[in-house]
Amino acid sequence: METIHLLIRNLEGKDANDYYEIYSHPDVRPRTGNSKPFSDLQAAEMHLSEIASNKNQFAIVEKISNKMIGKFKISNYSIERAEKYFPELLELTKQGKVLTMSYAINPKYWNKGYCTEALKKMVEYTFIQLGAEHIILGYFIQNKASGKVMEKCGFKYKKTIPVAGFWYLTGEKRQLVKMALSKKDWKKLSKEN
Repeated sequence: METIHLLIRNLEGKDANDYYEIYSHPDVRPRTGNSKPFSDLQAAEMHLSEIASNKNQFAIVEKISNKMIGKFKISNYSIERAEKYFPELLELTKQGKVLTMSYAINPKYWNKGYCTEALKKMVEYTFIQLGAEHIILGYFIQNKASGKVMEKCGFKYKKTIPVAGFWYLTGEKRQLVKMALSKKDWKKLSKEN
């Protein structure tokens, strides 16, 4: 897949150094729900080798530098979470029509619009190629920049959910903000833009 500034492709073993650069940064892994940054390249290589065969894990590559600057993951929204938080979407969830995503961008590339550009493309892919009817995303309430990216892509606030653990920077109890976008609303937004 391609956008103005980015290539989005499946992860590959050659991405190990860039993957390590992203996930060894102290601000990245905790923002994605993981506790600690990678401490060495070997740990990043091992993790990458475990996930690279998953065809729903994508590298975000800056065209001009051919450098992997981020990662996207698409997965089915869990039936257990739908039962608990989105019972109105339970039947679609059981049919595999409700998907979720997670993403991370190298902090060196924050505030360039790349995350918004990549998310818009991944939303299009998820609705068109994967046949989703709804996408549910989440961000930790303290990570407001991620919420702004979601809003720019048409996602609307649904609810805030308390989760285990504490925010690594302030010690505050973590809360997860859930945002959602339906295929119907996405099509309407696409026509307007």
